[in-house]
Amino acid sequence: SLNLFLGKSSIDVTIGDEFTEINDITICEKYIVPVRNSNPGGKSPKQPSRISRLVENQFYLHNDTDNLRKNMDKIKPDDIIGIHYKKHGTSAVFGNVLVKKNLKWYEKLAKKLGINVIDTEYDLVYSSRKVVKNAYLNQNNSNSYYSEDIWKIVANEIKDLIPKNWTLYGEIIGFLPDGKAIQAMNGKAFDYNCEVGEHKFYVYKISVVNPDGKVIYLTDKQIGQYCEKVGLLYKDTFEYYGLVSDFLIKNEIEYTQYNWREKFIEFLVGKYNEKDCRMCLNKVPEEGIVLRIERLEAYEAYKLKSKRFILGESEAQEKGEENLEDSE
Repeated sequence: SLNLFLGKSSIDVTIGDEFTEINDITICEKYIVPVRNSNPGGKSPKQPSRISRLVENQFYLHNDTDNLRKNMDKIKPDDIIGIHYKKHGTSAVFGNVLVKKNLKWYEKLAKKLGINVIDTEYDLVYSSRKVVKNAYLNQNNSNSYYSEDIWKIVANEIKDLIPKNWTLYGEIIGFLPDGKAIQAMNGKAFDYNCEVGEHKFYVYKISVVNPDGKVIYLTDKQIGQYCEKVGLLYKDTFEYYGLVSDFLIKNEIEYTQYNWREKFIEFLVGKYNEKDCRMCLNKVPEEGIVLRIERLEAYEAYKLKSKRFILGESEAQEKGEENLEDSE
């Protein structure tokens, strides 16, 4: 713990405490990326009434990943974990799930008359981090600020690989077809060994949902087996799978010590933070890792980001550099 003296008063703080004000004075605040206007200088066109095709509890956006440093108390020596090299691209979700059918006029009439009509079917639903791109029955074009919808492109590439009830979560990295980098920092693209105009899609999470909305998650090993079978990218950024205790013993960390979690973090930082990205040709900072704790009915994962990456990202935001993840 640390005691901060503030004039005539003082406060005690410990590692993990968070605050933005001291004595009602704001000392820091989170930078919020401005939302882009897809129709600058004019009024937004009136949208027709849209009818959702989504069935409740079938398709889920990816949740934000919490900071590993603040959640080390949740990790136990007998937990099974997966460690993944984190990639800096744009999030994407692709699910072959139940959706509402676009009924014919006679099917609608039959339904009104009380006749049993099958009004759902399996179809592909896909999204960016924040926006479901094909959420409506009466939607002709996907919802995207950019003229080239990279999520739709990848959806068409992998749609036949996804079994019914499965949803794939992953990262699209590299470039848009027009050559624009999906992610860049201070003018340098996170290229991930892609040619300009080329992209890659890496899976990092798979859920299976039944018609009643019950969700389970494939283990990291199962994801690896599936991706290898169908030809999707995964295993070359999958760093470790197994017990926490085995990882610690392998790396000569004594997990019976009271401070083993601090030693664990120190080891991970030394191995996966502050260097150049090993997957990129350009000299850009590696983002870090994601550590997943294996759970059957919950996806529990935490990120450990490089401080060099965080500072570079903040600098790029202050310069007004755009990126696909924040725009969509």
